[in-house]
Amino acid sequence: MNTLYADLRSLWLRWVQLPRRLWLVYLVVYFVMGGCVQLVLPFINIAYWARPWQFATLYCFFLVPLSVLVRELPWYRQYAYFVTAIMPLEIVAFTLHTSLAYPENILDPIVGIRNFTLTMVMIDSWIPWVGNRIVDFVWLRLGRRAAAVAVLPS
Repeated sequence: MNTLYADLRSLWLRWVQLPRRLWLVYLVVYFVMGGCVQLVLPFINIAYWARPWQFATLYCFFLVPLSVLVRELPWYRQYAYFVTAIMPLEIVAFTLHTSLAYPENILDPIVGIRNFTLTMVMIDSWIPWVGNRIVDFVWLRLGRRAAAVAVLPS
């Protein structure tokens, strides 16, 4: 029980101690990433969301908090945690038809129709690692700009 409490407390502290500005960077970066994916989906012809707004809920309210939790971990652990987190989400989404595969999509001939969801999990599990790299890049650029502005003479 103490271990579970300590783990949960550590997770909670990681969330609440993150600067608000960094939360905002996360939300903007992931919203833009999700929007770009939403715009590209019809052209890559693999899968799509049943409702246009789903990208925002997935990217901003599911991926952002989990990305914050794993941001300090090595890439292989981030990927492993996100395979575990995204797997049930993808299975439920394809079962309930809130995510849909395009008929005759480009993955079916390669992996087969029975392996489509597994393939999507393995592909989508890279999104948080990429998102964390982009957030780190933006955060460092914002920090440098803020530091440059602070030293400018008035």
